Amino acid sequence: MSRVDQEKVRMGNIMMRFTVSVLAACRHHVVPAAVENPAGSRIWLCPPMAQALRWREARQIVVDYCQYGEPFRKRTRVLSIFVDLETAARRCAGKGICTATGKPHEQLRGCRNGVFRTALAEPYPPAWCSELARCFQDALAARFCQGCGTPWQ
Repeated sequence: MSRVDQEKVRMGNIMMRFTVSVLAACRHHVVPAAVENPAGSRIWLCPPMAQALRWREARQIVVDYCQYGEPFRKRTRVLSIFVDLETAARRCAGKGICTATGKPHEQLRGCRNGVFRTALAEPYPPAWCSELARCFQDALAARFCQGCGTPWQ
């Protein structure tokens, strides 16, 4: 690897270990939390992340962004603790053709208007954000309103 690539890997490993440490702190304090990365990312194979995936509280979902209105599939894995994200786990069954739109998926290769297509796919789909927010609201309501008899507002 070039020195630039070696530095990217070194920084990525530092960020991965930090992310797992924050997730572990959330686990210790029973705080709902989630971590996402592309489904095929090597981060899921790194020993600290692989260990977090085995926690008894850990749950995983996979989501395809095309199911939330994006023109590309972008399959993403989410590891969560103390929050049920199952309703946010929408997957496309199409082989190149989106099951939501019936159109071919855009490929995240090359550039468009001087911007890497992968960078265009970085923001979360707004509809997915709304679903995740609802899931976290439900998790917090369950945690903080247990036995209070008052619905979460």
